[in-house]
Amino acid sequence: MKAVQTQQKEKPADFAIDFTKIQPGVNRNLNLREEFRHRLDMATIRSTSILNGAFMDMLTGTAPFILCFLKIDGEELSARRLQNIMTELSGTPFGLLRPGGLGGLKGLIRVTQLFSPERGEIYPPWQGMQYMHNMYSGTPKFESLDNDRYPMEWTGARAVLGAHLGKNGNRK
Repeated sequence: MKAVQTQQKEKPADFAIDFTKIQPGVNRNLNLREEFRHRLDMATIRSTSILNGAFMDMLTGTAPFILCFLKIDGEELSARRLQNIMTELSGTPFGLLRPGGLGGLKGLIRVTQLFSPERGEIYPPWQGMQYMHNMYSGTPKFESLDNDRYPMEWTGARAVLGAHLGKNGNRK
């Protein structure tokens, strides 16, 4: 009789920026992901983390929840390009708002943590601010993507927003 060896494998998937570049203490939830990755590295289970840029799903609402790394993303675009897409699709002029720089956002995060700590919550208000700060800093940007590993067409912002707005430019 031949023994069959089974191998445990785990493929955690996440809508995430490259959290391996975030310094400890800068973003609580991203630091927790990094801690989890280290625990997986010490376990007998093999893992491949799939870091899937969440931006497309987040354009139309909240992102759904779905470690070596598989880094995939649908499209990278600037705020100006997003402004132009929305203006073209909706027929309504969209503007850009610059409420301040990264230093101001960091200060706002600290104030929000002080007055609304919500320590037991998975995603307190300041957590989203930390995530935005990390994204705008450019630190966690994917240096390379693995999109070419899969023979598929990736959906861009124009298609996602066009479907969300419908033919007449109104929200569905």
